[in-house]
Amino acid sequence: MIRPQKKKFDQEQKLISKLAKGDEIYTKSGLIGTIHGMTDTVVTVEVSEGVRFKVLKNQVAGLYKTLTETTKK
Repeated sequence: MIRPQKKKFDQEQKLISKLAKGDEIYTKSGLIGTIHGMTDTVVTVEVSEGVRFKVLKNQVAGLYKTLTETTKK
């Protein structure tokens, strides 16, 4: 892997390993929600009260609060 790609991959892996129930996240497809449950490979995301869907852990792009902090600047 090229150095910048490896750095980004390592950052994504670190984020995924720190995810916890209750974290507000966004996915690579642009969906925003709160983690309701997790397994080794799947995250259950609640987008509205009672509306949940499952996504692969590697499709989580980041924490929503970091996204909103960068757009405010």
